[in-house]
Amino acid sequence: KLGELEQANEYSSEALSIARGAVGEGSFQLAQVLHIRAEVLLHLGLLDDALPFAEEATSIREAVLTADHRETAMSRAILGTILARNGDPGRAEQLLQACLEILDPDGSSSDEYAILARESLSQIQQDGPEDG
Repeated sequence: KLGELEQANEYSSEALSIARGAVGEGSFQLAQVLHIRAEVLLHLGLLDDALPFAEEATSIREAVLTADHRETAMSRAILGTILARNGDPGRAEQLLQACLEILDPDGSSSDEYAILARESLSQIQQDGPEDG
């Protein structure tokens, strides 16, 4: 699996370079590539690298597709998970809750992004409030 992720990392990096030149900033197509890039980096554990791609994908999707679109919710699941794992549980929780309102309103969805969001929320709740 690691080899496949490393290959996906290489391909998603190349695809992003091509997309930025071909489709332009702020486009739906660019958001798709940014989302994939962020997700690959998340699965590789490269959270700091994944964060700006996840933020940009989510921002574009919110603007182009609206806040209640399924693909916007998918990007929120990725961004929220990155933030949760990277020590920003407050912001993460808001994004993950918004994601679940769209993808899993009754709490029983088997959608992979809903599962990711539920697991990330559960981890935030287990960790409790940060000291400081």
